[in-house]
Order: sequence, then structure tokens, then C-alpha cells
Amino acid sequence: MKAVGFPGPDSGRDLGIDALKGFAILLVVLGHAFELADPGLFVPNASFRHHLATFIYTFHMPLFIFLAGYVMLGKKVRVGKSFLRLIVPFFAWMIVRFFIFFRNYGEIYRFVGRGVWGMEGAPLWFLWTLFTCYLLLIVVQYAGKYWKYGEELGFLGLFVLVNLVPTSVLGVPQLQYYFLFFALGYLAAKYKDRITDIKPSVKTAILALSPVAMVVVFFLAYYKLRFVMVPVPIRDILHQPLMVVERFALGMLGILSAYALLAAVKGLKARKLEASFGWLGLASLDLYVTHGILIHLGFGQGWTKVFSAFFIAVLGGLALAYLLLRNWRVFSYPFLGRSYKFGPRYRLELLPAPGALPAPAALELGSAEQAAGKD
Repeated sequence: MKAVGFPGPDSGRDLGIDALKGFAILLVVLGHAFELADPGLFVPNASFRHHLATFIYTFHMPLFIFLAGYVMLGKKVRVGKSFLRLIVPFFAWMIVRFFIFFRNYGEIYRFVGRGVWGMEGAPLWFLWTLFTCYLLLIVVQYAGKYWKYGEELGFLGLFVLVNLVPTSVLGVPQLQYYFLFFALGYLAAKYKDRITDIKPSVKTAILALSPVAMVVVFFLAYYKLRFVMVPVPIRDILHQPLMVVERFALGMLGILSAYALLAAVKGLKARKLEASFGWLGLASLDLYVTHGILIHLGFGQGWTKVFSAFFIAVLGGLALAYLLLRNWRVFSYPFLGRSYKFGPRYRLELLPAPGALPAPAALELGSAEQAAGKD
């Protein structure tokens, strides 16, 4: 496990956030496995797979972008680095996808053009949307330097302005919907201390009721969710108020439900489970960019195809990332957007809970870790 593990406690990473990322990427892959197994899946029908897939699609990407906003607090947006990390893989995998699935080489420029202009054939649209959110965050953080509530007002103003743009090209529809969740994630990190100070009984009640409320809202709004894959701009509230409210509400309730799951894992002290999800969170980008191709290796029909596609995409994506993409810069730069200087050499270490070991044993363990770090 030393080759593919989770970084140690001095890494500065939040294990809970990485665990939520791991949970989110598994939902993304599972949702696409459902879609692959059942063409026309999102036309309302009575199948359980349809219900489950539609349920997943209401919140898995809002959760992802919420977490992306959360981890940006206190960080300066580096446009060049973000471009390399997000936009370069966006184009690199689009070209790979073209040569694998289409092979009409004379159409590559048109294919890429449609991918950028209308997000057609661009399964990695999330990277484009996240990059745009980063650009808007520059304005928000600039406002925060000069006004007490500049960031809050900046997010609100930009969200309104973006939703007033009457276009469906260049990823604007995705930005109109997902920018709110990015902003809420950033602000949740900013006001983390205040959230922590909320009475435990109140927080417990909110987290416990969130999954229940989500299921209720989901089935009440079920027949209006047939286009759940299509983002909903806030301006649609003028002629479809209930549908817009329900879509945004489901996204937020899904995020709260994910936190409820994390709280339950922590409450059960299932540290190995949390660390396992956290490790997957470290590889969330790797799985996101690779699974769209590998998932097509799924076999069988119905549930067999769902599970075969899911496990092939997850295990194959991890193998491809750790055995190939992360090991050579010629692959890691274009396909993962960065150089993994130390290849895949992370460590999976589950340190004992405080007080679990007597002092001498704890000191001995610390010495062993320092020695391993020197290696």
C-alpha cells in the first residue's frame, strides 16, 4: 500500500474533504454506468435503475463543485496553473476520445469546435466550468480586499450577472447553475468557525433530516426532473419557479446528505473507511478524466453491465493513473494537468487515535514515520 496511499498527517490536507471527493467521484462513475447500461435512461419510467440514476444526478456534480469552492479559501487563483490543470486535460482527453470513438480524422476540428462552443462531445465539461469559476473568483477576492463583505456581495452580483446572459454556448449554462454551489462551498469554508459553533443538537438535526427531505422533494418533483442532466439557470424562475427551486434545493440537500454520511462514518469511528474514501479523493481527477473511456469496456446487460462498467472504470482508472499517467511527465502534464514529481509514491498510514498508544510507543511510531519520510 505504500505505493498508492494517503499522505500523512503533516500534509495539510483535510481527510474529511478528500473523503467527500472520493464519495462524489464514485457517484459520478456509477451514474455514467447506469446511463451506459440503459440508453434513454432519463426518460421517466418505473425502473429502479431510472430512479436511482436520476437521484444521483440531482446532486453529485453540485457536491463536487461545492468542495472545489471550499478548498479555495485563502488560496490565490493562478490562472496559468489552473489552465494547465483543467483546460489542457479538457482538450487532451477530448482529442483522445475523438480518435477512439469517431476516427473520422477530417472532422477533428469540427468535433473540438462543437465541444468548446456547445459542450457537445465534451464529457469533461466540469473542468471548463471549474476554470471559469476560478476566473470569477479572482474578481470576488479582489472585492474582498476593499470591502468587509466584498466577497459575499461579489458572489451574489456575479451570480446574478451570469444568469442574465441569454446564451447556451461556451459552457455558460453550466456556469449559471453550478457557480452558486461553488460560491456556497467557498463561503462555507470562510464561515467554518461559525458553523462549528452551532449547537451540536441543531447540527445533528439538520444532517439527520437532510436525506429525508431530499427523498421527499425528489419524489414530489420527480416528473419535472426528466432533463436532470441539463443545468437550470436561475432566470428560468420567471416561468418555471417551482422547478428551479426544486433543482437547486436538491443540489443543496444532496450536499448536506453527503456531510451527514461523513458524520455517520466519523461517529462510528470507521477510520479505515474514511481513509479509503479519502485516498480515492486524491485520485478524483484521475478517475474523472479516465472513466469516460474505460467505462465502455463494461459487459453484459442490465445490472451486470452497470457493475462491470463501474468496477472496470474505477479499477482501470486507478491502474492507468498510478502505473502510467502519474509516472511520466509526458503523460501527466497533458492528461492530468500537472507533474507528479514523486510518481505515485504516496503512503497509506492510519495513525492511532490520540491516547490509543502509550507515550513510548507513540514516540517510536513517530520515529519510524520520520525515517520513512527520509526514504
